[in-house]
Parts: sequence; structure tokens; C-alpha cells
Amino acid sequence: MGRLFGGKDVSSLIYRIHETTFDEALWPSAMAALSAAVGASASSLFSPGELRGNRSIGCLYQTDPDMWVEYTRRYHRADLWLAAAKANNALNPGNIITYESMTPERTLTRSVFYREFLRRYDIRYMMSACLTDEQDASLGPRTHLGFHRAPSAAPFAQESSKLLSLLLPHLRAALLAHWRLRSNGLWGGWSESLLSSLERPVFVVSRGGTLLYANTPAMTLFGPRRELRLSHQRVQINNSSRSGILENIVARTYVPTTLQIGRWTLRIIPLQNARSTRSIFRWFPRAAYLVLPELKLPVAASPAIELAARFGLTQAETRVLNQLQCGFGPARIASELGVGISTVRTHLAHLYSKTHTRTQRELIALLMAKSAPG
Repeated sequence: MGRLFGGKDVSSLIYRIHETTFDEALWPSAMAALSAAVGASASSLFSPGELRGNRSIGCLYQTDPDMWVEYTRRYHRADLWLAAAKANNALNPGNIITYESMTPERTLTRSVFYREFLRRYDIRYMMSACLTDEQDASLGPRTHLGFHRAPSAAPFAQESSKLLSLLLPHLRAALLAHWRLRSNGLWGGWSESLLSSLERPVFVVSRGGTLLYANTPAMTLFGPRRELRLSHQRVQINNSSRSGILENIVARTYVPTTLQIGRWTLRIIPLQNARSTRSIFRWFPRAAYLVLPELKLPVAASPAIELAARFGLTQAETRVLNQLQCGFGPARIASELGVGISTVRTHLAHLYSKTHTRTQRELIALLMAKSAPG
């Protein structure tokens, strides 16, 4: 059964958030989906004072990287929004902040912060949340998640704030769990308590195929009529294309691998020696497999493909549109597609003409309207 919000199923969004626990390269696509869900034109996941690649993840969606550099160097102390949040004691994990409710419009628009900084980057409204703070410093730095809207847009509605409140525990859990893994060499830092706290299914199988551990979500996967079942506590595959004990199918792999079983993809991580297994289960000091089942979600046509069919776009124009959907600007698109930036700009001009838009922002808004849940 899916997780509902306002009559809409947000299960796929929650699933996408928890995927980032195991692969931080998935944050850009998660940020794009989050932005579309709350109706933001841009967003950022950012840890002030930390360089990316140190402990901070740092992820920008439709946000100019130079903006944060300039903010840190010149405008941090002039930030009226930050001052208002501090005055209202709002910078605590779990709080959703809509800054326009804290700062009178006249005060903001007359400020240096707005005239020299926000207006230049086409930002008027902002909604943010503090995912972690100093209490989590042993794992990672204070991290903020921010969503922006342009002056031409409306302020963030209460529905957007409520949706972010629903997603916030999942975002915080995914980020903290990822930091725990990364601080211990990614795969060496799991513990039974950490696996128990994850909302995605995880189980551990011995080299003989015996189920050693399964968290609560994983236990729901086993059953006589399901793809996975237990026979004398041994994990068996119950599928027309593959059947038998998981250990025999895996064939003692010593590298991470995937196994397709019906609706599920099993990511199998070999814990290759007693030391790595004992870091999770001190009561089982032998090699084992960590199994991460991933449900194949129904794949809808991407917004870019839908627009291509609707407006009769060429393959080259559709490829550019796909890159825009990933949050890339013209220079990055040229690099990704291996073409000149002038070629990208030509395709963009054709896209504007065919989709009846005038700017890149309008084109992205059209994409976001297609990708919004519902």
C-alpha cells in the first residue's frame, strides 16, 4: 500500500530519498523530484562551512554554484531571513521555515540582501528545513535543505510545507545513515541498530544461505506465494525463471552484484571476511552477504518524452530537454552530449519556438508541471 498525501501517492518519492543512503550520486535526481513535488524552481542541499567531498554532500538543483560562494563570502551577515529564523529559534531539525512569513515585504525588498543578492539570482520566496545541527556533529555538519521561487511566482502554499514536513524524517534518516556508512568506509560501518532504523528492506544471509537478520520491512517480503520464502530458515527464490537457495544462485560471488527476481532487484554486497561481518553482528563472526532488495517501480513516460511527443521534437532536441530535466545548464549539456555550446543554444531556440516558451526558466516550468505528482 502506498503512502498518501492529499490523495496522492508519494511512496516513490520516499523510496527515492532512501536510495540516497547508499549512493550520494542519487541526490540530484532526488532533489529534482522534491523540487517538482513542492513546486520550487530551484533547490539546494548545503552544509555551510564544509567543502564538498569532505563531509558535506552539497547538491544544487537549478541553482547557480556561484550564488553560494558569493553568499558565504559577502552576504551571509546581511541575510535578513537567517536573522529572522534565529530570532524565532526556528533553526532546529524538524522545523519548516517559510521566510516571507518572518520578514515584512517592505523591509526585505529595501534591504541590500534583496537588492544586491536575491534579486540578482531571481529569488523572492524560500522554504527551508534544517536536516541536522550541532548535535549531529559527530556524524556530519549542519545541513540545510532550501527551496526557492522567483518573484513572478506565488509564495509557498501550506500544502507544500505539509508535504515537506512529511518527507523531512525520511530525508534526515537517509542523510544520517549515509554519514554513518561513509565515516566507516561506506560498507564497514553498519550496525544492527542502524539496519533496524532503515525504512527500506535489508537482510543478511550467511554463506550457507541461512537468514541471519532481516529488518521489519524485509520480513514482509518473505511468504509462500512471494518471490522470496524461508525454508528451515534458509532463503529460497520462488520464481519461474530462478528457483533454489539464494546461496547457490549467487554462487559465492566476491564482488557486489545484482540479481533480478520478478519485481525485485537484489543488490548483494559480499561481507568478505569475519571482520566486516563482525562490525555488524558480533555474534556471527563469519563472512556473509548483505542483501538490499529494490522494488522496480512502475516507470511512467518521462516529462521530456511526453513533451517530445506533444510538440514533435527531434531526437537531438529531446536529448537537450532530458539534460535540462537533470538540472544542467547549456555549458554542462554541451559537455554531457559532446557537442558545442552553440549547438545546444540552437536546439534551445528550437525548443522555445516549438513549446511556445520564451526562456529556459519557462521551459523548465513546463517540464516541472509534467513531472509533478498527481
